[in-house]
Amino acid sequence: MVKKIGDINFKIRSDKGKKRPKYKGKPTRYFNSNIKKKFKYKSQREPGDPIKIWYRELIPISKESMMLFSKKTRPFMKRIAHHPSIRIDLDQSRICNKEVVEDTTLEIMGYPGTFQMLGFGHNKNKFHVSPFKLCQLEITENENGECKCRMTKNFRLWRYSWWEGGGRKKQNINF
Repeated sequence: MVKKIGDINFKIRSDKGKKRPKYKGKPTRYFNSNIKKKFKYKSQREPGDPIKIWYRELIPISKESMMLFSKKTRPFMKRIAHHPSIRIDLDQSRICNKEVVEDTTLEIMGYPGTFQMLGFGHNKNKFHVSPFKLCQLEITENENGECKCRMTKNFRLWRYSWWEGGGRKKQNINF
């Protein structure tokens, strides 16, 4: 015999539509969002701890491999592949300004190419880490075979307290 709606006891969850107060035992950021206060998580990192750094190489995609994708997606694709290279822990003194970052990258990578230096934040993706770009570096080789490193872009190193290379340029905007 077929069950009807009246026969089944439909219960609505008591917490439906409500924000959860805790996740993994820690309070969530947006619980009690009607309170106009900023919620800050306590950092687990101590001031003298080494910084987790991840280097990845930027490799241009060849024309043959671009032709493997469909004609509709090709115009919207980036022509660069990100190849993860190495994950290391560095002391703050090894990445405190532009010249030191260039020397450290040349010492670690040691071959010509374009690299991105990534750091890890508090956000969590499905792998429980959240990498973000710190800077982009380019290593070139001259005729004598000597390699030289140059920082081409600084994405967010100026935010950190240990960075001595100067801050972001402030614009004076008058309304």
